[in-house]
Amino acid sequence: MMVVTPALQYGSWAWISDIIGQSPETISWTVVGYGRRPAGFDREHVRFLTVSVGDYVTVGRLMSRPALLWLNLLYVAPLCILSVLYSWIYRPDVVIANGLATSIMMAPAKWLTKGRLIVAFHGATGHWAPFVRHVLGSALKSVDRAICNSEGSVEDLALCIRNAPITHVPHWATPEFFGVPLAAHRSRPKGDLHITFVGRLDEEKVGQCLRVAEALMATGPISLVVVGTGPLADQARGIGAQLCGYVSSPAEMAQHYAESDVTWSPADTTYLARPGIEALASGCPIIVSDIPAVGGRCDGSVRIPHNLVPRDIGWVVDGSRDDEAIQILEGLRTVGGPPDHQREACRAYAQEHHGLDNIEDVISAIRATVTAVSPAAER
Repeated sequence: MMVVTPALQYGSWAWISDIIGQSPETISWTVVGYGRRPAGFDREHVRFLTVSVGDYVTVGRLMSRPALLWLNLLYVAPLCILSVLYSWIYRPDVVIANGLATSIMMAPAKWLTKGRLIVAFHGATGHWAPFVRHVLGSALKSVDRAICNSEGSVEDLALCIRNAPITHVPHWATPEFFGVPLAAHRSRPKGDLHITFVGRLDEEKVGQCLRVAEALMATGPISLVVVGTGPLADQARGIGAQLCGYVSSPAEMAQHYAESDVTWSPADTTYLARPGIEALASGCPIIVSDIPAVGGRCDGSVRIPHNLVPRDIGWVVDGSRDDEAIQILEGLRTVGGPPDHQREACRAYAQEHHGLDNIEDVISAIRATVTAVSPAAER
């Protein structure tokens, strides 16, 4: 198996790294990507070819604008040229391309190896012009299967890819999050409010969280822990938030969630972002703005339904007004944080909907694609 990814950090990479980590050692993996080799992959069946250039977090926001989508192809081109050369020499049976641009540029690898091309897609294209989606569909004809993390991504991609199966597998949390003790939050003094945000620090993701936290700081004790990087880092630091940068250790992240009263989670109309899932698995309730935390969909014209987050595990609040979120969090501070039964409900919900069985579904889809090449192939 070969994975081609423009990022070796953050959500899309975490999705791939979990799959590699949970797959049997009879499957060998080669990962070609921009960035540094991630820690924790000292295994004989996993090989890395890394290029220490590229900063997808910085340029990704620019390249997500519809008029500049073509820049994604230029950005991944050097990486994909290296990957195609590697494919020509080592002939992997399956190439998993992280993102649509990577999938388009990896089409020659399929032609060279006669293998299969899988696209991992976790974004949105529904707001793009029909012409752009039509061109995209033509460019993605080499794809044999797509795997998406949400129903929204499946619906969007189905407008572009019509001749390949699209598998929907929701986000999951790994055992580190399910294993953290639910009583960890009791190490803090009662009366404090501890909020955690995890994700890229863009306006659509963290903007309302920062405004609400600043308002709450003026009325009582509160701590805000921000895990991630991005353009609003200075603003977060300016209101007194504790910035942790990017954290790759699941065990460390699980402790952050377990010590929190609530996690402010990014979301789209049909799914919670990975931090929300991990928080629930750690027994931490979540709060979500009803304005999607996705560039191009955050103008308020589309809203997240309130039933995306069941009431016993968190809240979906009005993203255009801060008073609702402030009232909820003030109430949570007054009672000393979420009750034990709410934390237990969070974990139970995550166990039912976002457990490791979801990873098995992805591996099964990959195996089905491998078998289509050769019943004995697992390279």
